Amino acid sequence: VHILESVTQTFSSLPLPTADPYSCIACQKDEWARNGSTSCTKRSIEYLHSDDSLAIFLMFQASSIILISMAILVLFLCKNDTPVVKSAGGRLCFFMLCCLSMSSISVFLYIGKPTEAICTLRNSVFVVFYVACLSCLAVRSFQIVCIFKMAAKLPKAYDFWVKHGGQWITIITTTVIMLFLCILWIAIEGPKPNQIALYSEVILDCTYGVIPIFYVIVLFATLLGIACFSFAYMGTDLPKNYNEGKSITFSLLIFFISWVISLTVHLSTKGKHTLSVNPFSVLCSLYGILFGYFFPKCYIIIIRPERNTAAYFQTAIQSYTLQPR
Repeated sequence: VHILESVTQTFSSLPLPTADPYSCIACQKDEWARNGSTSCTKRSIEYLHSDDSLAIFLMFQASSIILISMAILVLFLCKNDTPVVKSAGGRLCFFMLCCLSMSSISVFLYIGKPTEAICTLRNSVFVVFYVACLSCLAVRSFQIVCIFKMAAKLPKAYDFWVKHGGQWITIITTTVIMLFLCILWIAIEGPKPNQIALYSEVILDCTYGVIPIFYVIVLFATLLGIACFSFAYMGTDLPKNYNEGKSITFSLLIFFISWVISLTVHLSTKGKHTLSVNPFSVLCSLYGILFGYFFPKCYIIIIRPERNTAAYFQTAIQSYTLQPR
């Protein structure tokens, strides 16, 4: 009896041939068939499983960003009164590191079967906190350029900027604008789970919701990145301790290159491997800021403490002011 039951189950699981092998019968949405086949086969469901080696690698890297950011935050808190931390932005750095940690959480939302809540938060979490961090870099670049090149020419404008907290107003304004765009995007028609049928596979991914608003979000982040790049380039000839142009430029180049590659892959190919492109771009963007902006300052604090003195900074400023223009 057991043998007959097992044989029956085996034959019942096999694809059934069509009644007429010479007539075409359409397969179901979750089925596919090879050319010349007389039966339909179930498509395999593909997404980033939490136990996949690639998913584990992505989660490990996202966790590393959180741990590294918190470690740098503690280091900067301990050295809060030193010239390096002050020149990097002081409290602005603490805000940036928190934003980097929050942005890395979006990587975890790419793991597992996508739901409506996950699709809604996946891009929004990254873009809001990353834009907040990017606006900090833009403001910091502008502020340094203003101190060395514009404060003497427009002293009243610079005093007004400092007195009324211009840096925080700018950061809050850009972040609120991005948050408003994301809320509008979700309210009208946000990203939703989507099934992409590819031959023998069904790829579970998310849509982009209302495309025009999505393009506005991308354009806003791009323009902010260009503004940040412009201010950084203007400060490439500043004193070495205040010359953050190269580090910020490095961070922005990684940001632009990673997302251009991501967009190109999404437009040119479809498959399970494309699901990991976006979280890789997120990680590259966040690591770019950590390596480009924060690591050089950590190097000075830990390895070269003799450069983390007021006298060393004053010498660098005097050497810059004595240079012929």
